[in-house]
Amino acid sequence: MRTPKILQFLFGIVGIIGLVFMVASFFQAGIIDPGHTSLAFAGFAFSGLADTAFDNFEQNDGDENMGGFGQVAYLALRSHISGYPTIPAPTVPTSLDELVALTGDFSFLTGKHFIKVLVAPGSLFASPESQGEYPGAKSFAIKGGFSIPGMKGTQRAMARILNNSYGVLIVPEEDGSRMCYGSELHPLHFTPKGDSGKKAADTKRFDIEFTTDSFVPGYTYNGTIILDGETLPAVS
Repeated sequence: MRTPKILQFLFGIVGIIGLVFMVASFFQAGIIDPGHTSLAFAGFAFSGLADTAFDNFEQNDGDENMGGFGQVAYLALRSHISGYPTIPAPTVPTSLDELVALTGDFSFLTGKHFIKVLVAPGSLFASPESQGEYPGAKSFAIKGGFSIPGMKGTQRAMARILNNSYGVLIVPEEDGSRMCYGSELHPLHFTPKGDSGKKAADTKRFDIEFTTDSFVPGYTYNGTIILDGETLPAVS
């Protein structure tokens, strides 16, 4: 049976009234805000990073990209650091490198400094992994680690200290640049695991794992590195 035209008209009026109330409720709840960016559109409220002038990503003849890191790293405990370099601001950068480059230097409390750590060959690594539900809320879970040969007093003491400490780690690259993992807001935390081995051919060691969260999958740090008795100059 066909619906009478008067009922069709009434249903249409009710539908229009319901739509009006629904839109009005969006404005009242702040989901749609004509003057501000709201949660409903938070995914589009980027800070201009996507406006960066992207260079071409091309592999050039002669480019070298050897995996892994060397045997040297520089570790600093959070309680020893008095000042941090500046993290890249979330504005429109002039180059891609600026998106990940720290500005300035680390400074330390009196008598404190970076600790030069000689790690086992082929043990130092970092693995930034994307985390988060949707664009705008995503960041990187940075996981990495290194091994310290030996289980003597010095190695056991370092494992004990790192077991309940936060810090940052500077890792030199093959090309002379330096990577930095950890920041003032999101320092690394460490998990030491000792392994005595079972056979005479095995190597006693401590495996030091580190983790942190960051919007950046590793900073570039080319500032000075203050050590005990010397300071490594900034990298130009």
